[in-house]
Amino acid sequence: MKAQVSARIARPVGDVWTFVAHPANMQRWVSGVDEPPLVDGSEASVGTRFRMNYRYGGRTHDVLAEVVASDPPRKQTVRWIEGPFPFEGSVELGGDDGGTMVTRTVSAGADSRVTAIMFAVAGPLLRKLMGRQIRQDLDRLQAALESGARANP
Repeated sequence: MKAQVSARIARPVGDVWTFVAHPANMQRWVSGVDEPPLVDGSEASVGTRFRMNYRYGGRTHDVLAEVVASDPPRKQTVRWIEGPFPFEGSVELGGDDGGTMVTRTVSAGADSRVTAIMFAVAGPLLRKLMGRQIRQDLDRLQAALESGARANP
């Protein structure tokens, strides 16, 4: 299942990149992330792995994620190596009249046979719900950055 949402943020690309490209900031804008991920090193680049707690299905899951693609300050893709379901998410940035157009793309796989059937039967509805969640994440990102939030660490 794949969904994509874009939003404009009134901050320069470099500021947005500094914030979104570091996993330690995920809890500040990504739904389900409970605490700052544990990151190897201070800069997330291809091959960087990190652990985080992710809430899904009423439970908290330990997730091991890896940055699988990075083109600073334009695009970063993260894939879960271990987690409750297959997941890949990317953030792509583009300049937009002094601000930044942020496009978030999420691909999530089924965690069970039941979920696979649900994806097949209710795909359009589930994709819409995924899009709504991504929109909420981007709204949180926009609020944080436009209020002057600084990136961790």
